[in-house]
Amino acid sequence: MGQTLSQAQENHGHDYTLDEAPNPLVYLPLDLTSNQIRMLHLLPGNWEDPIRCVLNTVLLDNSPKYEALSYAWGDPLDRRLIEVDGKRKSITVNLYHALRRLRYPQDERRLWVDAVCINQNDNVEKSHQVSLMQKIYSSTERAVLWLGEFSDGPTTAANQIPRQTATDAFALLELMAANKHFTSRQEDGNKELEDKAISRSGSST
Repeated sequence: MGQTLSQAQENHGHDYTLDEAPNPLVYLPLDLTSNQIRMLHLLPGNWEDPIRCVLNTVLLDNSPKYEALSYAWGDPLDRRLIEVDGKRKSITVNLYHALRRLRYPQDERRLWVDAVCINQNDNVEKSHQVSLMQKIYSSTERAVLWLGEFSDGPTTAANQIPRQTATDAFALLELMAANKHFTSRQEDGNKELEDKAISRSGSST
């Protein structure tokens, strides 16, 4: 981890823009012989504040507490900058909106987000983390599906959900339903899924 959580929180008040932030993020390697993943700590902030985060590594075997964020990547060329471990990180605008909406004003939020928690430039690591995907989602306290920012007007939110996002939503539910972690603990129909999988959009957060 580039800096401790306390250091990140102390630096949280720095007034530079992200364009002026330090160098781009460099990932430290994961232990690919274990169930190690990175966890994103979304630091608190107000709506207008830059998005700042801290990464640390955890073992799924230790039952860490976190939420898993699922979303459509969207246009790969439409990007925004956030700060991770005091460094710049470029993310898609869809993820930027999701983090902005999900951020708490006073408390940090622990998330697993594929685009940030996985080194997308390391194919070996990507393959390893993809193999852990079912365990990542079945171990989460809650899976959050980001539906996107919806425009105001007479069109219903449901009609504005991109087709790929809807497909991802059903795939996520199928993945969770197929896992014994969920099905063996169901007491009332799909209550376990309802408790563990929620959807969020720009109009509902």
